[in-house]
Amino acid sequence: MKIHQVMVEERGEVLSRVLSCFCSRPNICSCYGTSMCSFIDAQVNESLLLPVDTVDESLIGQFCMVLYDGIPYPGKVLDVDKSDLHVQVMHRIGRNRYFWPLLPDICWYHSANVITVLSTEPQPVTKRHMKKDNKLFDAIESNVE
Repeated sequence: MKIHQVMVEERGEVLSRVLSCFCSRPNICSCYGTSMCSFIDAQVNESLLLPVDTVDESLIGQFCMVLYDGIPYPGKVLDVDKSDLHVQVMHRIGRNRYFWPLLPDICWYHSANVITVLSTEPQPVTKRHMKKDNKLFDAIESNVE
């Protein structure tokens, strides 16, 4: 049996609906509901990211998302050099969940490792943990891949 799907785009999200499945008990099958796909429209992704075109002092004090070992981390720009940014980064505790460590984690990052400049600081989820908007984070993740 083949699996057939219908794809629908609504409000910038791509939804899928399975039309046939491999379930052994089709009368109690839950495969026929609409669910989010694991991919996002590439045009939406590009419009959400603000890459660093030029490194200058206007970046100091702004928040950005840097790439370290293939994983994105938010941080605050403390200083700049010709092509590098001195960034205090947050630590990761899960997908799109970060916190400020007790000991500041400060490192120089080349501008090529800056995924995007953030318009705001990550928003609180709990007293200690913060996250970025889910659509923005999905765009960041798809850019990293």
